[in-house]
Amino acid sequence: MSDAAIELKSVGKRFGKHDVLTDMSMTVQCGQTFAFLGRNGAGKTTSIRMMLGLLRPDRGDVRVLGLDPRRDATAIRQRVGFLAEDQAMWGWMRVEQLLAFMAPFYPTWDAALARKLVEQFQLSPKTRVKHLSKGQTVRLGLLLALAHRPELVILDDPTLGLDPIARKEFIRDVIEHLQGGGVTVFFSSHLLYEVEPVADVVAILD
Repeated sequence: MSDAAIELKSVGKRFGKHDVLTDMSMTVQCGQTFAFLGRNGAGKTTSIRMMLGLLRPDRGDVRVLGLDPRRDATAIRQRVGFLAEDQAMWGWMRVEQLLAFMAPFYPTWDAALARKLVEQFQLSPKTRVKHLSKGQTVRLGLLLALAHRPELVILDDPTLGLDPIARKEFIRDVIEHLQGGGVTVFFSSHLLYEVEPVADVVAILD
């Protein structure tokens, strides 16, 4: 059995006449914090969407936790926590309503952990999502990515648009809640200084 949490072998993806990814191979070992760097538009989000089964590669092979996202996308998403750069949540819901809504989608959802993170991230359960600050919204997204105790957490440029203090607080939360638990972390960013303090391995997509 492979020790890899993520494997991409000779992956290619094209949109129209534009090659976004060409012959890309990459391996992320279980337990690593893996930083995935590249300029905006380099193909980072496209790569992540293929890992989650939201896009199909035109060429090559993708494996996440030993599964093929083309056939096992639902099984992968139950075992993976994902935080997108443009995380969309229902603004009319209160924080506590959103957590109650999400819980049934994950057999491993840990309600006690969710309550603990609500308190630790300083989120008010009664506040509507649309009234949260940008930093609070990112922390809520991180909570949703962690509450089902995933084996792998994928963060797609999650601090985009945050001020420097909120960025620092988010990185602190990542260190405290993910690395300490031995979770594999795949952290996409375009800022080297942001991921340098937490990454075991850095890959640069040109």
